Amino acid sequence: MSVTWQMYVDYIKAKGNIEDVMIVDSEDCNHWAGTPDFMLREYTATIVQEDGTEKEEVVNEATNLLKLMSGQGRPAQGLRLNGGKKQQILRAFQDDEVNTFVVYGKVMKGGSCIASAGKCFVIGTFDELKGHTSSGCNEVIVEMAKYLLQINWPSGTEDASAGGGGIAAASWQPYIDTMLVGKGDIDQALICSKTDGVIWASTPDFGLKTYQAEIPQEDGTDLTETVDEAKNLVQLMKGGPKPSQGLRLNGEKKMQILRAFEDEEAGCYVVYGKKMKGGCCIAASNTAIIVGMFNELKQQNSSGCNAHVTELAKYLKSVNA
Repeated sequence: MSVTWQMYVDYIKAKGNIEDVMIVDSEDCNHWAGTPDFMLREYTATIVQEDGTEKEEVVNEATNLLKLMSGQGRPAQGLRLNGGKKQQILRAFQDDEVNTFVVYGKVMKGGSCIASAGKCFVIGTFDELKGHTSSGCNEVIVEMAKYLLQINWPSGTEDASAGGGGIAAASWQPYIDTMLVGKGDIDQALICSKTDGVIWASTPDFGLKTYQAEIPQEDGTDLTETVDEAKNLVQLMKGGPKPSQGLRLNGEKKMQILRAFEDEEAGCYVVYGKKMKGGCCIAASNTAIIVGMFNELKQQNSSGCNAHVTELAKYLKSVNA
């Protein structure tokens, strides 16, 4: 399943302290994805001039945003989003820590954060009447921009079903980096297809392998068998009989399955695995299997790992992924 930019928008929105989100191309502000009816618009508005008079002008929010985010001056018509009122620009600066250009905007009981992320701009607004805070909004938007600046962007464009031509391809990797490993208590992780176990994203050198291994038989003897971890994982997450070769990940020894159950709160099938000084949590969404590993030698714990994996599975089910 292809990841779309809309899934990134939904993820940003789900983080909280965000009212509306959009992601646009940094070259021409072409709209890639956004919350419903939130976009850069063109319209006629009464603009206050330098001499204090007012004049009807055509406002092109995309053109103004491009000038603002270039860092070479503020547009005369100011910062305007979605046909709303002009926002006060509190700060427009190069964030050296994240290595990106950031703008903070303010309106009555709300505001915005805009961050450059290489090929795109990430834009978020907050509404204080809904309990949102500027600091929370800023953190979420800058965090996503920081991630997008670090990844290797896929070449080409998404297919029509994933969002249309001219839009840079998105990937599953942000879910690994921000919602799993990035939250702590997870050392290694992967997301694969629920249908065939094909890996969509993972931490480095962590995967589902095929190899020969000595497998204990019911009569107590050992027999050399071909272990296909992807095939076994897909079978395990169907909720039926457990694979005879057990739970094995990344070519390591068989793990003890502590529990395999339907998590009614998260609305997904979940498996807890245990090995010496570590273990895993595995959860299935509609189309994906999410695997998270924890390492007790790194002060990671099972409860944190379990929570992060099931939280992601629950979110993916909510967006039918």
